[in-house]
Amino acid sequence: MQRQSVRDLPPNTNPVGTRCIQITIPDDDEWERDLYSEVYRLTRWMLWERDLGHNGKPVADKWLAAMNTWRHCPETEVVLGSGCEGDDCMGCCLRIQDGFLQCLSCGEWVNVPGQPSGGLLGGGVSGPGTTPPSAGQCQSYSGAVEPPKSWLLPALVNTGDLLTITAKDGSTTEASPIGSWSCPDGGLFVGGICFSDTFLDASALRPDLPVGQLLWYVNGVYFDALTPFTVPSGILNQQALIVVNNTSSGIKAGKDTFTVQFCNNQAAAWSSVFNFAISSYSSLLTGVHGTWTLGVGYVGIDAGGSIGTQCYLRAAAAALSMTQMDALYDASAFTAPHNEVVFDTAGAPYSPTLPQIVGTNTLVSYAAPATVTDPGFEVLTGQAGATCAIRQLKIYGVGAKPVGWP
Repeated sequence: MQRQSVRDLPPNTNPVGTRCIQITIPDDDEWERDLYSEVYRLTRWMLWERDLGHNGKPVADKWLAAMNTWRHCPETEVVLGSGCEGDDCMGCCLRIQDGFLQCLSCGEWVNVPGQPSGGLLGGGVSGPGTTPPSAGQCQSYSGAVEPPKSWLLPALVNTGDLLTITAKDGSTTEASPIGSWSCPDGGLFVGGICFSDTFLDASALRPDLPVGQLLWYVNGVYFDALTPFTVPSGILNQQALIVVNNTSSGIKAGKDTFTVQFCNNQAAAWSSVFNFAISSYSSLLTGVHGTWTLGVGYVGIDAGGSIGTQCYLRAAAAALSMTQMDALYDASAFTAPHNEVVFDTAGAPYSPTLPQIVGTNTLVSYAAPATVTDPGFEVLTGQAGATCAIRQLKIYGVGAKPVGWP
């Protein structure tokens, strides 16, 4: 069988942020499957160039995350303001550019009609800008909303993300110029002062909440925005907008300003490389069976008999959220029945039996999300007089990385 050629790694193996694209293909399932299968090759780490940093796997993971966003364009029209209708503005073709919501119209990005002169973001986002927070991090944005228009959070939200509105100011009305005015919390606004008096309206966006208060609008549902809002389950890469809780009638006026803190609930990914050729990492290991040799790693010890030469070790860690392990090993021979190459933990094997290859610098890898204790690697030759060595162990995880790990 002909061996598939590997791809050169991109110069930038860890780009910041993402990019949304759209293409139109012939309306045929086989054509789509052909395209998918070609792009899917990018998600296979073994088809990327091998390097000392083992960057093929994280590059493949980013492509796999991209492939998980593969969607068909919606068949229903999404109307976002009068004048941007029909095929001009579909849900898969929206973006924020310089504070304005834009749609793709006949191959050209145009502003959606009906936005404030300063854009949906009230003249732009202050502070650190519109860059979404990275996994496990928070970002703050300043914005303003003028009913009946909305303010769009300049980042997509997912289940578990936390949105908190602070520094609320301003007032709005839906009965200009003589009607009552409301503060951002729905309280009565009179003479520059916010009072606790509120009123409800059965025809408001949220009839159970005060008219005039701020709401979140996510995935077709209105949520209370006065308390920290955790994005509910089932939400994946959705837009989040702030609106004022008004009715559909009346003459709207006024403006509310605010600051939004967006905390990305996604656990941060990390990796840790134990290069045993340069260090024993003795204080970070447990259950070591082997002799550390500079320039090589942990060299196996011959137990004699049918057990033969063995080398194994584990990295000390408790309740670790692990996603993958890689290892480099040497072996001069393997003899049944006591031969094995496997990733394990303090409690049980992590991987099935891995390829047993005679030679040096053999790379093995296994990926499966799991919560483990003391992850490690074993090479059992099953032959007296054989040699083995563990040169490197690389562990991938999410969340908190164990203290002291490289």
